[in-house]
Amino acid sequence: MVSVITGSVTHVIEGGSLTAIRTAAGVAVATKRIMRGRRVRRIVVVGAGRQGREHVRCLLTVYPEANVTIVNRNLRRAERLRVEMLEEFKLEEGRVKVMELGGEGVEEAVGEADVVCLCTNSLEPIFPASWYKADGHVNAVGGFTKDMREVDLEFLESCTAVVLDTETAMEVGDMLQGEGEVREGVRSRCSLLPDVLKGEWEGGGGRTFFKSVGWAAQDVAAGAFVVDNLPRGGRVMVKKGGRGETGTFEGAFEDDGKGKVVVKEGDWGSRGVSFVKVEGREDWEVEVGDVLVKVGEEDVEGWNVGRVDKRLGEDRVPGNGGEVTLHFTRP
Repeated sequence: MVSVITGSVTHVIEGGSLTAIRTAAGVAVATKRIMRGRRVRRIVVVGAGRQGREHVRCLLTVYPEANVTIVNRNLRRAERLRVEMLEEFKLEEGRVKVMELGGEGVEEAVGEADVVCLCTNSLEPIFPASWYKADGHVNAVGGFTKDMREVDLEFLESCTAVVLDTETAMEVGDMLQGEGEVREGVRSRCSLLPDVLKGEWEGGGGRTFFKSVGWAAQDVAAGAFVVDNLPRGGRVMVKKGGRGETGTFEGAFEDDGKGKVVVKEGDWGSRGVSFVKVEGREDWEVEVGDVLVKVGEEDVEGWNVGRVDKRLGEDRVPGNGGEVTLHFTRP
């Protein structure tokens, strides 16, 4: 992440995990909107890597009553994911199952699934069109080049509606079938996700398809969300002043943004508290006694402060006696 003011780097976020989470979250939102009015009881997720994990997680969040089948070449990895999801969502044993790609029972599971998520890097279609439920929904997120495809032309032509996250999705292998271009019959059924979310899409029954390749705005929004929700632990500093005395007292505030610092009797000069600083949190409010002080003003020494002086009253901010408690919370 970079500052929009200075252009300097402010935070570095591991991109692989962020991409998997934001992609799955976008798919879950799209699926819920596209499947509006249709009940989702069974979900199949193909792939047990980072994308597969986050798709299981996000879809179980949106559809907590659904049963999930994880299909993967490596059963050991799929089994680890199954156990992880059972524990995370506190589900009964049979709610999440695993199957080997190409193994027994996969065709039946896909045919019964209300939602299928394809999270692979395959160069060839995963399943034939005839396997998918006639009124089911399929999400494809793995292919992002012209050579990668998880569905075939027959499947695309069988869909009553195709939704793309961006126009760029028209340029990947799933959409470039046959002659290496989007068939007109398919193009005429395409809509963009923003239009769907804004309500400018009627939808309908039948088989539907969502193709996601992601776009930069998702990364920016997801990164900003991560930064905004980082743990807020740190220090609060209180500066005393009066009769030439200066000094600071420090205390900690908690990760949830709540905490306090108590400065006890005898720690003060005649003027009591003169400055309060919450490290790195210039927009927070600090309560001194029962007086709220906005942190964000700046004095000549460069402190980001809430100014507290005798004008607030000796009964609220003591001088040479008593104690003062600083409470602070997020704005």
